[in-house]
Amino acid sequence: SGLFFGRGEARSRTLIFGEGSDCMTTMSVPTGEGAEGRLSRPPSSLTSAVLPESLASTSFSAAPHQVAGHLFERGKVGSLVCDSGYFYKPLQKGSRGVRERAFYEQLSASSMLGDGLPEDDASTSEEEGAPTISLRNLAPFVPRFYGTLELGGITYMKLEDLSRQYKNPCIIDVKIGYQTWYPSATQSHIDKCKVKDLATTQSKLGFKICGMQVYDRPTDRLVRADKDWCKLLDCDSVVGPLQRFLNPPSSQDLSARDLCFGEGGLLGKLEDLEQYFERQRGHQFFSSSLLVVYEGGAVQTTDLNLQLKLIDFAHAITVTNARDENFLNGLKSFKSFLLDFVV
Repeated sequence: SGLFFGRGEARSRTLIFGEGSDCMTTMSVPTGEGAEGRLSRPPSSLTSAVLPESLASTSFSAAPHQVAGHLFERGKVGSLVCDSGYFYKPLQKGSRGVRERAFYEQLSASSMLGDGLPEDDASTSEEEGAPTISLRNLAPFVPRFYGTLELGGITYMKLEDLSRQYKNPCIIDVKIGYQTWYPSATQSHIDKCKVKDLATTQSKLGFKICGMQVYDRPTDRLVRADKDWCKLLDCDSVVGPLQRFLNPPSSQDLSARDLCFGEGGLLGKLEDLEQYFERQRGHQFFSSSLLVVYEGGAVQTTDLNLQLKLIDFAHAITVTNARDENFLNGLKSFKSFLLDFVV
């Protein structure tokens, strides 16, 4: 994944390293002016590309809060943000990019024009006889899509910048599902995914943390766990990072219960998404992630402004009248896992 972040204040970013949730150590990595170029500046071929006249004065920069997916500092083509408030995710090559773009375009068309179906479709599922649900009902859970942009020979999807509104964005990327490969993939891809799934919590818990960032109030820094550290988490050690993420850092009056059960809380949003997946029969989402964002500087529940979004659709496939059991079961497991230590 890697679809979520945007611009923020230029401050030190801290990376968490360690072998488990109880033995974290930290290493400060400077970001912002000067140091930013050493960490995550996009190639000059992107920032100096010839733009349409309407974008000639637009300033692009590497997304500063990205914790998963393709990153410039890892030698990949990473995501960009601009001063107009948009997030630009590079499309992957081949069928992956085709699928992701097609899904966003289908969802966008369904949301804006309607897909010919009422919110509760008149058709019924074969196994339950219950009304299915329209794709446009998923729109509130997906970042808004504004088309594509060609920049430096790369096609970017133009999306809403979800983190722009936050001063201290706490962010977690959680890949959902007990398997990350889709049935029609090549055998080599399936074998590769099986190895990865077995090596992490994916195949055991139905989810894995791909990356996270929290606000550390004493140092006024954003603390980040990268994907290499997250890969070390097992079924026991994953609890610590989740507890740390779910406990707002800026007020002793706020707790994980407030974040999960308060007005607009995480558990209510997860339940709404679960209800959608109980009824939808048109797509299956392999290797998609949940993105949770909230304001780390919040001092009361109304300041949290928590968002839950579904991201990463390179392996989303269209099906006919089939429930997405893999994603649904992973989602239920994630919700249940949170309940175990929040309640």
